Amino acid sequence: MIDYSEESLKTLDRFYQALQPDIDRLESAHASKMQCKKGCHACCIDDLVVFGVEAANIVKHHSALVQNEKPHPKGKCAFLNNEGACRIYDVRPFVCRTQGLPLKIINQKGNELRDVCPLNLEGVNLNKIPEKQLLHTNPYEEFLARLQLAIDKGQMERIKLRSLFGKK
Repeated sequence: MIDYSEESLKTLDRFYQALQPDIDRLESAHASKMQCKKGCHACCIDDLVVFGVEAANIVKHHSALVQNEKPHPKGKCAFLNNEGACRIYDVRPFVCRTQGLPLKIINQKGNELRDVCPLNLEGVNLNKIPEKQLLHTNPYEEFLARLQLAIDKGQMERIKLRSLFGKK
């Protein structure tokens, strides 16, 4: 793993802070149809890959966890505890922060895709959700990619969350 500066991790923290009002707004707008609650881990898949800066942030804030504890058994996210709660919730990566929300993604061909956890918004036609009630992920993902690019000069380091266990 690349050595990430304190400034790069502070930039990531500011990014998460800037994202939070959009998350709060969407959680509020869809509260009556959202099933995601504390302990729900249906979307917490194994072998999730994140940008290096996000991985470094986890290691920095949860060094004792990654050095001394074991990952959750394979099949679910390595950072779940035995009760299915996230052990790194305070510094969880972007993809985890946005799981469950109705998302709008523009793919490489320029096509709009919409997605939501199948447990949420049951019976709602995603194509009928107004634009302002979707999280447009591209600008956020582009910011993270630019941050990673600036840090590692084009390597675009990506790291599996499970591989963080045993790291110092």
